[in-house]
Amino acid sequence: MGSPPAKMMICPIHMLSVRIIQAKNIKSRDLWTLPISCENFVGECYSLLDTSLKYLGISGCSGNLQSSPDSSSERHHPGDFLSHRCQASQMTASDCYVRLWLPPASNGKLQTKTIKNTDNPVWNETFYFRIQREVENILELAVCDEDPLTKDDMQFTVLFNVARIRPGETLRETFALKSEKERCTRKWESLEVEFWMERIPGPPERLITNDVLVSREVCCLEVQVDVNESRRYLTEGKNLVLTVSASHEGTQKTKEDTDTFYFHCVKAWEPVLKVRLQKVSDKEDDNSNLSDTLTVPLKFLPVGHKVRVTLPVRHNVPLQLYLQLNDCTENLDVRFGYDLCREEQEFLQKRKRVVASALRRVLHLEGDLHGHEVPVIAVMATGGGLRAMSAMFGHLLALQKLHLLDCVTYVTGASGSTWTLADLYEHADWSQKSLEGPLQAVKEQVTKSKLNLMSIEHLKYYHKEVIERKKAGHVSSFTTLWSLVQEMFLHERPRKYKLTDQRKALEHGQNPLPFYAVLNVKEEKFGTFKFREWAEFSPYEVAIPKYGASIRSEYFDSEFFMGRRVKKLPESRICYLEGLWTNIFTRNLLDGLYWSSNSNEFWERWAKDMVDIEKSSPEDDITCIEPPSCLSGKLFEMFQDIMTKRPLLGQSHNFLRGLEFHKDYIHQKKFIEWKGKWVEVDFKNDLEEKSIGTLKTTSG
Repeated sequence: MGSPPAKMMICPIHMLSVRIIQAKNIKSRDLWTLPISCENFVGECYSLLDTSLKYLGISGCSGNLQSSPDSSSERHHPGDFLSHRCQASQMTASDCYVRLWLPPASNGKLQTKTIKNTDNPVWNETFYFRIQREVENILELAVCDEDPLTKDDMQFTVLFNVARIRPGETLRETFALKSEKERCTRKWESLEVEFWMERIPGPPERLITNDVLVSREVCCLEVQVDVNESRRYLTEGKNLVLTVSASHEGTQKTKEDTDTFYFHCVKAWEPVLKVRLQKVSDKEDDNSNLSDTLTVPLKFLPVGHKVRVTLPVRHNVPLQLYLQLNDCTENLDVRFGYDLCREEQEFLQKRKRVVASALRRVLHLEGDLHGHEVPVIAVMATGGGLRAMSAMFGHLLALQKLHLLDCVTYVTGASGSTWTLADLYEHADWSQKSLEGPLQAVKEQVTKSKLNLMSIEHLKYYHKEVIERKKAGHVSSFTTLWSLVQEMFLHERPRKYKLTDQRKALEHGQNPLPFYAVLNVKEEKFGTFKFREWAEFSPYEVAIPKYGASIRSEYFDSEFFMGRRVKKLPESRICYLEGLWTNIFTRNLLDGLYWSSNSNEFWERWAKDMVDIEKSSPEDDITCIEPPSCLSGKLFEMFQDIMTKRPLLGQSHNFLRGLEFHKDYIHQKKFIEWKGKWVEVDFKNDLEEKSIGTLKTTSG
């Protein structure tokens, strides 16, 4: 039944050599070199805005825009954003460098030196990456123009699948924005790179995978500091700064009440610990006031043994540190697999007996139903605030009066309808009692005056709760505050009730199993149509079915790395989950414009994406992306930020963080292939995000 469980693989490590040779025809995009008049600037703004609105499918608005007399009268198309260019005569020579990023091999970015004042820079620089060939390795090569006054300009980006390189062979590639045939008529930007790969002798790496996601071998470094010494330096205005750049934690600083620090790292990355004293007033990256620094490569530390090291301190007694490197357990806290969890399977067996008995009564059957004859019936509800909440109560009451409620195995809600479920499942036998009482109680509660929600007393309570939650290590966002306000609106008092408490209502299969559905979305850059993936909450598990990954419900909000729970946080009260499940503040402007301009098209597009999922072929091994250029690029970037920013998005720790894609993940039948090819390529390296955002109607 279903897919096989997660499996372990033992695979060698390879060394990838990347030699950046040269680039050609790289033209500067510096804005201040352009002789643009005010009239032309305004005209181009109008033209780009008109194009943007048409591109979004919003008609009727752009017709009112008046272009200036000096602006171009030609009609723009969405493709103009990628083809609009500044004349070479208006440009200065480029100051180019190449930035390299290969997330499965390192969480840092490397770059070449900058070659000044030339459109044809030559580097001949070589970079090395330790890679695991069983995961998907997408190397990002970004050609940039250094800008001393503003953000460096991106010339173009290459996404290269390292799987094309075979061990022991040399591969030389010239990446260009246009094909060889198109380049005959024009000199397009290009980048020449040489690749070489070989197997590294030494112990192999243990991997755990479900053929979609991969968890790699992880070690944990424990660093102990003398508390008294730490306090003494703090009183002198100095911090002990501990950094393992290739770790989940990154950089940590000493505190008065902390003497032990932990760093979780991928062993194959060969992480390095750096320790230094820094003035408290200094910025994190300020090296001007540093004393001596201690550097310890973790590969030289014996596993499981405590080692003493000394940090030499200028004009002072050396500081003693105790280091211990441990291998992390192979047992993951993230469950890999597309099958139902054990608790849900047990519930289904219990519920099947309840459903069979109810169907026999309703349908007046003479005999008992056999197990395979019992249907699985689900009730699904959409969102809509109080309207959805009251409608959900009404529909469940109607099913109860028709004696059909006991025939239901699953009940699922989103947004406002989740408030109904959260309220009902606080009672272990809610479906066995009349729902008229709870419905009347909710009606009385929501119709009361809510003026005291923003009283001084309540504001102090909200502030105290938000501060305490932040100190505990939870991700803080506007939704945290809204969750508390919403709790007072719906219940008038704080509740200690948690999602896992609902398991009591499922012990004997006496109620349907509830699921709370949300959308994992990106905070900015993309609308909901470009990127979204379903996540689901139940009393047993929180899961993102697309990846076949789930965690126990009580683990939600803890910090994870490579499938392991590296920082344990207590389970949140259900009011904070209700805040995440509520969609009131989480749509961006782009979603709103789609809805308001053409609601029929909105639902048609939504339904098509949900039902008609195309089976696309694997992505190409090479993708070249050219950003919009010059003035149009800056305006488009600004316009895109305004349209796609989600300033009030609810967030939580990403339990997929660190996990990598299997090299053949896109061929797995269980993996849901979502539309948006460019977005899919762009997010192959995106499981690294520390937090996931949720759009409640669903995210790391």
